[in-house]
Amino acid sequence: MAGLLESGGRDAVTTRESAVEEPGPGGAVRAMRAALPGQKGLSRAERQLLTEWLQRLSV
Repeated sequence: MAGLLESGGRDAVTTRESAVEEPGPGGAVRAMRAALPGQKGLSRAERQLLTEWLQRLSV
């Protein structure tokens, strides 16, 4: 049972495809910015702050 739960948890947070299409920090920033609108676990203030940081990093 524990092995099944471990693999289920691992499958929930990993995929075969990379979310980052470009290597380096710029690609990671763009991937995070693209994923941010769909995140439901963030408060409005957290989302605004993260959006501002990602905008600054993408310049």
